[in-house]
Amino acid sequence: MPRYIGLATLTRLPVIDFPVIVDPAERTVYFLVPAGDADDWEVPDARIQLVTGHLLVPPAHQRMPPGRYWLAMPQRLARPRQLRTALEQACSSTSR
Repeated sequence: MPRYIGLATLTRLPVIDFPVIVDPAERTVYFLVPAGDADDWEVPDARIQLVTGHLLVPPAHQRMPPGRYWLAMPQRLARPRQLRTALEQACSSTSR
């Protein structure tokens, strides 16, 4: 998803306790959720990559540019309901 929506989503969460990848070159933010949990999400401006897709992840030590880096790298995946709510709020407030 566009970086500005991804970062706006993060401000709506009480804690960032799931993996977040930033790609400065593509101006994109990736949130990692359990496989299949976001398959039916229809959120404007968000691109959902399904299990059949792939994502090049940065090395574990990469915490800042250049290249893709981890904004957060906890050992668990995102809570889908909480993330979806924050994402929908961010999309609706940035599209006004």
